[in-house]
Amino acid sequence: MEQQSFSDSNVYMRAYAKALWQSIKKKQRNITIIALVLMFIVELFVASFRGFGSPTGHVGNYSVIESIYPIMVIACCLVASFGMSSKNQISAKRLSAFKEWLVRFGIFVVLPTLFFFICGHLIDLFVASPSWQPAPWEIGFYPLQGGCTLLIIFFLISFFFLVSTFFAKYSFVFCSVIILFFYITVPAILPKEKFWHSGWYEVSPPVIAFIIAMTVVSIVLSYIILWYNRKSETAKEVQ
Repeated sequence: MEQQSFSDSNVYMRAYAKALWQSIKKKQRNITIIALVLMFIVELFVASFRGFGSPTGHVGNYSVIESIYPIMVIACCLVASFGMSSKNQISAKRLSAFKEWLVRFGIFVVLPTLFFFICGHLIDLFVASPSWQPAPWEIGFYPLQGGCTLLIIFFLISFFFLVSTFFAKYSFVFCSVIILFFYITVPAILPKEKFWHSGWYEVSPPVIAFIIAMTVVSIVLSYIILWYNRKSETAKEVQ
């Protein structure tokens, strides 16, 4: 009996994932096409200027993957911001709140992130033809060194998914405004003589632990909010 119930649950889960994908695949496809085209154009443009200004005309055979990372991150965050789309159109009553969250987190966060990161590194590999390509955790953006950048990217993607649980529509805009607000206000509040630094910031264990903790909190909160909303909807139906 338990095996039958487990099998039925998996069937419902696959059916829900398929229905959810059908409802958003056009939007996903458009974002993917635009992002990949932009990534290719930027990669080609930056790679073509590698030897510009060199007295010998020598073209450096190095990676320019950093130039397309912002596009990759924006695309991932945009897809994650649709995390709760089609919630009212597709019923998930036969699934537990955790399995509904698992399907949505997989479709809107895990799969797009893996896809864009793999495509980005492949584009850099074939267009720039570098003799060596840095791994994702080795890529840094001034003033942050490699190792911290990837963690921040994962936090941003999970945060956009979290905000979608509050705002089913225009969550990308709301989340962007929230991040911009903190980006402007936090440096103004912190004492510059203690926290301001003109060079590269070293990655310290406390900072890494804080970013990881914030990412975990965002992921857990997204599930808790979805679970609470499901519970509230069930209570209203009973009444």
